[in-house]
Amino acid sequence: MYDNGTGVSQDYLEAEKWYRKAAEQGDPYSQKNLAVMYDFGKGVEKNPDEAIKWYEKSAAKGNEYSKGRLKELKGNK
Repeated sequence: MYDNGTGVSQDYLEAEKWYRKAAEQGDPYSQKNLAVMYDFGKGVEKNPDEAIKWYEKSAAKGNEYSKGRLKELKGNK
């Protein structure tokens, strides 16, 4: 994957492009990964509001990491 360089050169811009395409189609794994990029500023400018938006979509589909991260982020607002 482009975000961690598995099988390809690490390329956050390419990772963001593909995660966004899949996230917009409703894939919870991609929604979580896009949220992580915004949460930690990996390949995109750090944006807590955008991170929360994607974590919420992923959590609504049962992603446990997203549920936990939302609790942490919303507890800090």
